[in-house]
Amino acid sequence: MKAIDWHRLWVPEVSPWEVVLRAALVFAFLLVALRIVGRKELTRWSKSDVVLLILLSQAVRETLVVHDPSLTTSFLSLATLLGLEWLASWAAYRSPAAGRWLNGSRRLVVQGGRPLPEPMRRSRLTRDDLLANVRDRGMRDLEEVEEGYVEPNGRLTFVRKKPR
Repeated sequence: MKAIDWHRLWVPEVSPWEVVLRAALVFAFLLVALRIVGRKELTRWSKSDVVLLILLSQAVRETLVVHDPSLTTSFLSLATLLGLEWLASWAAYRSPAAGRWLNGSRRLVVQGGRPLPEPMRRSRLTRDDLLANVRDRGMRDLEEVEEGYVEPNGRLTFVRKKPR
């Protein structure tokens, strides 16, 4: 059994500024890429979604820490990512425009019991998906829905028609 190499464990081989820059660039790239992919995909966690997340983390690991095995580099990279996430959350809270850019805005997909084809197409939402979500909320069909939205987080929400 080898002794613990304390120097290698803690002393980074890569400049800390390079680690911060790498983490910031990867964070920004993934933020934009996931924003482009769209909101519907973020609501469901299928097997392929879990595999994708694992592969995404593996794909960027070397980019974040290069070949540096030190804990210091890993901690610095993680702290940068968490800090950027906090900053994005704070910016979305403080500025509605930043919130819309970072998180998107809700999209009306049902009005007066009728699906709106163009917003549904842009959300990649099929009629079957829509009806399944309506039933999941305890309604029989779209006639009971006054308005339906795809929220920024990808969830579908519905406002029931008022009884006459």
